Amino acid sequence: MLHQPRNQFRPEASRNHGAPSRSPLNECLAANAILIRGESPEEFQALLTSHISELQPQSQHEMIRIQQMVIAKWQKMRMSALIAAIQIQEKERQAARIPAESSMTAAAIDKYSRYAARFERQYRRSRNVLLSMREKNPE
Repeated sequence: MLHQPRNQFRPEASRNHGAPSRSPLNECLAANAILIRGESPEEFQALLTSHISELQPQSQHEMIRIQQMVIAKWQKMRMSALIAAIQIQEKERQAARIPAESSMTAAAIDKYSRYAARFERQYRRSRNVLLSMREKNPE
């Protein structure tokens, strides 16, 4: 197995001549279709780039782990935004003295909070696997 120094691994380096260019963002999005309407590809790219810069993958497998981490982080951020939007809507409803629609608000917050916790666990699990891979195969 070839070992490349951490700072020399770049997904573009394995590109075939004449093949279309594939950035880490394109690979990540093509594999997982993570962004939904209204979400910023630039913000997702910034999150991915910061993780790549910090963790400096040395193999394609490490790059996949980093992408999994970023996707989990993005999904957790999405759930947090949904929870905040529901809470704001609930405060506005209460201020306008509009009757509550049963306990849908509490149920939605509970559900999205569980999803956020699951995404946090996925992030940590991927990071732990990445770090343990590095401990087993030091440079």
